[in-house]
This record gives sequence, structure tokens and C-alpha cells, in this order.
Amino acid sequence: MNSVLSVVKKLSIMNEFDLIRKIASKIRTSPRVKVGIGDDCAVLKDTKDTYLLFAQDTIVEDVHFRLNSITYEEIGWKALACNMSDIASMGGWSLSATISMGVPRHVSARSLIKIYDGLMKLAKRFDVDLVGGDTVRSPKKLFVSVSILGRVEKKCLVLRKGAKVGDAVLCTGSLGGSFYGKHKRFTPRQSEARFLVKNFNIHSMIDISDGLVGDLGHMLVSSGCQAVLFERTIPISRELKRKKSLSGKKINRALYDGEDYELLFCIASEDVRVLLNRAKKQGIPISHIGTISKKGKGVILKTLDGRLVRLPVRAFTHNLIS
Repeated sequence: MNSVLSVVKKLSIMNEFDLIRKIASKIRTSPRVKVGIGDDCAVLKDTKDTYLLFAQDTIVEDVHFRLNSITYEEIGWKALACNMSDIASMGGWSLSATISMGVPRHVSARSLIKIYDGLMKLAKRFDVDLVGGDTVRSPKKLFVSVSILGRVEKKCLVLRKGAKVGDAVLCTGSLGGSFYGKHKRFTPRQSEARFLVKNFNIHSMIDISDGLVGDLGHMLVSSGCQAVLFERTIPISRELKRKKSLSGKKINRALYDGEDYELLFCIASEDVRVLLNRAKKQGIPISHIGTISKKGKGVILKTLDGRLVRLPVRAFTHNLIS
């Protein structure tokens, strides 16, 4: 999510990534910080063998969800899950979280309990402790903000940067299902991430929250590389495949729709066959969807008929200041 892509042309508008870049240029950190602004999590010193991972995400009514199409329990689940996804993308596991909520008058106390039911169900499933937070009055919209702490072995830490020319590009699960409900009850890929980092040398990894092309773009900017995606192997979700009205547009939805929360990662090409075979035995769906082609920038799509098409690299952004 922290990139300098998709810069808004109007000078009177500052988007999420512009703001992050400007803030990052002013921040100075102590030696306690191995990685600060610019990846899915901050990486902090811990023990001689481990790092702490620290992240925060906020979901906002009418930006990330609409109350007429999601339950309050699903709001709680999603708020924690998207934070856990960030921890997973660095190769780690989640430890504890705090929850802050801004509550407008149209949300009842009973509804807030339902939000916590969703939070607690996911926390229990992954042994995450909910250890505090804050609740304030919001003038119009409901928001839930989660701060999360995780841990990763130093040898298992994976950053966005690190992709190398000749690497294979792979992803877990399927893409393009978020619009049809996946974003409300997805499972963060912590188990899959741990399988990857404990068994293979993963060069680069990110979770797909801003769309496949957008998040691949974040990875490529950090690594200084260009990638080619293979249309024939991009795993389109079953929900998207069923939409006959989108016959010619399904690949675009898989390429650009956000909030799939799958893992996107790079490894040496010679490791692909072994990885896919071991993942299949573990019941983990992983697809080989591309290659890091050369130093440079940008994303190319190799279409079903063999054409090479340069894709616009764009990610979902929030216009924050006008």
C-alpha cells in the first residue's frame, strides 16, 4: 500500500501515496527500526533471532464497506484480517492487536458487540490476543482501525524489494472475487506465508490489496524491475468465472480489482516446480503467473494469443486532501 504510483494530476489533490511519500521524506528513525515507512509492516529489532512486525490499517464506512451489504460481524472480521494479511506478507505471524472505533449515532451498542464478535472469531482462530484500543464518537461514518504486532524469524523476513531478473512471479488462491463478496470474509494467508518462508527462499512478497497489477507495481518499483504476466495462468475466481455478462472483461477484473488479499511473491525460477509440487501436497493453491523480465519498470501482459501488451500500472488510491 505504500508506493509512489498513481500520482494524481491535479495539483490541488493529494492522494494516499503522495502523502506517504511526503511524510516518509521527513521521518527519521532510530537504530531500533530495520524497516520503516515503505513496506506492508514496520520491522523492529526484537531478539537476536527475530524481528517484531508492526502494522495498522483502517476501514471506513462507504469507502471500504457499505452497511447495507455487509454484516457488523463481517466488518470486525475484515478489520482484523486485512492487518493480519500485512503481517503474513512479511513472512510472519500475528501476536496481538488493539482496536479503535469511531462510532456515529446510527450504529447501536448491539452492533458494536457484533463487530467485536467478528474480531474475536478470527483472533481465536489464529491465536491473536486483542489487548485494548479506544472508542470515540464519529460525526457521520463508522470506522474501525486496528494496530497489530507480529513476529518473524530474521532468516524468514521478506520485503517488497528483492525481486531479481529471471525470478518467477507466483500468487496464492484466485483473483477477481472481492467484488462478489470475498473481501468481507477472506482468510489471511498466514499459514501459506509460513509454509513459503520456512521451506523456500522467497525473494520478494506483498499481499494483493490494491489489485494484482497495482501491488506488482509496488513490488517492481521497490526492486527496480519489469515483469511479464501470463494471461493463461492467472487464476480467475469461480465467482468471476460465473459472470457471463463480463465475458471479455474477466481478465481485467482479475488484474485490477482490489482486496483479494492473496500473496504475490517472487522466487528463483529453478525452484518453481518443487514449490508447486509441495504446495499441491499441502493443499495450498499456488499459480505461476509471470516472470521478472529485466531491469526497468512496468508490467507487460502476454495474452492468450501471444501478444505482449503493456498494462497501465494503477492501484486503488484515496484522495485525501483537496
